[in-house]
Amino acid sequence: TVVGSSTAGCISNVATPSIIVTNSVILSVVSPSAVCIGKSGTLTASGASSYSWTTSPGSTLNPIVVTPAVPNTYGLYGTVGSCTAFTTVFVNVNPNPTVTIAPSHIVYCVDNGPTTMTASGAATYSWNTGSITNTAIATPTSVITYSVIGTDINGCTDVDFFTLGPAGSPTVTAATSDATICING
Repeated sequence: TVVGSSTAGCISNVATPSIIVTNSVILSVVSPSAVCIGKSGTLTASGASSYSWTTSPGSTLNPIVVTPAVPNTYGLYGTVGSCTAFTTVFVNVNPNPTVTIAPSHIVYCVDNGPTTMTASGAATYSWNTGSITNTAIATPTSVITYSVIGTDINGCTDVDFFTLGPAGSPTVTAATSDATICING
């Protein structure tokens, strides 16, 4: 209650102001700290009744899916009643590994036994042969394309391919132009 008086002692009308107290908006965002190049991440906000993201284009959805090409900071406005808060979340972008296959032989000779293919450039590997090490054994009976998916320590992946087919052993024949060979001449 507010009562006012003048310097002459006159009392003014009594006023009772109405004050509405609301809780402040405390925003939080659950997001990946990083995504791999070309992959998406989901940003999920909480703490408000409506949201507005500073993405391009802007979005009022929650959650939102982002696919940053470079590290990016996303802004979020959250509103409850007439109160609004702002926060940001940073999403880093990890490069994908470069996986390569190096065969022990470019041509697979059936009579020489299997060819070992070695992958490099990642932390773990998964071959279409079933191998889960960085090497796979090839003994193709026809032309086959081998593939390996490599995954780095950040969970980012790359794939490489190598096509290999069998080559039969050559047939060797010996022939001379003379039926008779003379010593010394």
